[in-house]
Amino acid sequence: MRTGKPDKVLGLRSVLTALVVGLLFASATTGKADGKVFAPVLVPQQVEMPDQRALVAWNEGIETLVIESAFVGKGTDFAWVVPLPSKPEVFPATRGTLPAAAALMQPTVEQPWSAAWMLTIVLGGIGLTALAFGWSTVGKGMRVGIVLSCLAILSLILGAATESAVIAWSAMAVGCACLWPLRNWFREEDTMIQTLVALAIGFLVVASIFLPTLGTVKSAVAGVTTTGTVTVERQQVGDYDVAIISGREGEGVTAWLDANGFALDDAVRKVAEDHATAGGWFVASRVRRAFSESGRSVPAPLAFRFPVEQAVYPMRLTGAGAERPLAVELIVCGPSEASVTGLIARTVAPLTHGEPKANGLRWGGRQSREGRTISHPELIRWTQDTSVATWLRGELAPDQMQADLTIRWTKGDKAKGLSVLTTEDAWGRASLLGGTLGFIGAMVLGLLHGNGRPPRRPAGVVVLLALTVTGAFRVLTPTIAAEHLKAGIPWYELAEIPTAAAMALFALPSDADDEAVNAAFAKALVDFTKDYDRSELRIGDAPGEVMLHKLPDGSWRVWFFNAYGQPDFFPGTDMPVGR
Repeated sequence: MRTGKPDKVLGLRSVLTALVVGLLFASATTGKADGKVFAPVLVPQQVEMPDQRALVAWNEGIETLVIESAFVGKGTDFAWVVPLPSKPEVFPATRGTLPAAAALMQPTVEQPWSAAWMLTIVLGGIGLTALAFGWSTVGKGMRVGIVLSCLAILSLILGAATESAVIAWSAMAVGCACLWPLRNWFREEDTMIQTLVALAIGFLVVASIFLPTLGTVKSAVAGVTTTGTVTVERQQVGDYDVAIISGREGEGVTAWLDANGFALDDAVRKVAEDHATAGGWFVASRVRRAFSESGRSVPAPLAFRFPVEQAVYPMRLTGAGAERPLAVELIVCGPSEASVTGLIARTVAPLTHGEPKANGLRWGGRQSREGRTISHPELIRWTQDTSVATWLRGELAPDQMQADLTIRWTKGDKAKGLSVLTTEDAWGRASLLGGTLGFIGAMVLGLLHGNGRPPRRPAGVVVLLALTVTGAFRVLTPTIAAEHLKAGIPWYELAEIPTAAAMALFALPSDADDEAVNAAFAKALVDFTKDYDRSELRIGDAPGEVMLHKLPDGSWRVWFFNAYGQPDFFPGTDMPVGR
């Protein structure tokens, strides 16, 4: 991993609404880092941190940590404290970075097979009938079903032609009455082979009619001063003024925090002093928000890059004085699969990095079940030297937060959990498997015992086996809760956005700066959302958002961030500025 300062990041002024700050710390050998939000002295209170989300990337002794912490409390000024093991570089991160990372690690939901339930009913029904009454009964039932189906179709045709439901029902009734002469034909017994041939023909006919129409579900620098034993280094990090502090005497560091308005309770003070005494660094600044009443806030994330022998996630300071559980979500990128005590690995994905792909027909780009391809520029920036990502989630009790979370590498590099089914689809496929086994079992018993009713014991074994396999398949199949959502913005509407952007950029002078270009695009997007009633479309780099991206040749491209948080674009829509 590179240790130098990354390239200039995307401008944040148009998308960030809150001021974000960080505080960093170091210890001697292995990395130790914590994070906590404090209230100002003027509003003494216990600030709650209900959840944390972070991206951790580690390669050859260099760790990059992108953190987003939610907090609940009163007041407008807060301090975010994150002690780290060595002096870090601090960078701003876009609001879409962590949502895109989380979306990338979501498992791909397989397309539901809507024919599963229909085939289950047909195969399972035939198999159970054959096991209970014999194949001769199945043959008779098929004759009745075929004739009644033909009568129903003819009745519907007559009803549609005459536009009369009475005629349709009357035709069905008359047709059923006329079946009396066929009673002897209905009673004839076919062999199992004849019945199976008829079934095969019927399946081919149904498939030719219905398979083409089967649908699918769809399921974001001021210098260095020294005061006594405390060194304070100020830097301008994007839009943020950050103070990086170090001091061998822990009391000197906590005294600086006290003097600058940070409310430290006894538990936090003890942890901070211990870390400072070990030779750590602090980066202190404030989180400022627009409202003062108690409420939930999620500041924009910051990125920290620092050398460390073993990858860690800050937790000890968070746990100091904690009284409630904390939900933690980590996307860890490194040389292999990662594990953390107390968190569960949901998905593991081998990583590749590539350029955004042209996609003119849909906004959702599917990812492989064997790995993940990253084209989001911010994710590439932080993870470019890693090869495997692990998505870890869990809820930590206060006693589990008394030490930092050590990240261990398991040496595994195979994809895990990247493909799942919806609960409904899993039951459908499991039932189809059981129904198919029951059907095959009935065929075997038919060959052994003829067309009559098979012995009860073998028939019971077949039924029990089918039910057992159905339950086992369902239990062993990974599933995810899903809901039917309204259709997304169609591609032909999205295709209008590059056109609107091109018109807005064409009206600008050719020497317009980037800020003017982005302002013109923002106005064009507002007009688009009004015309198409698409208020959910926003500028940003999170999943479902859109932004304007500058290409190396000076032209611009509209990026659409898909369901995996990766940018797509319409081919042939790159645009210059001015005439």
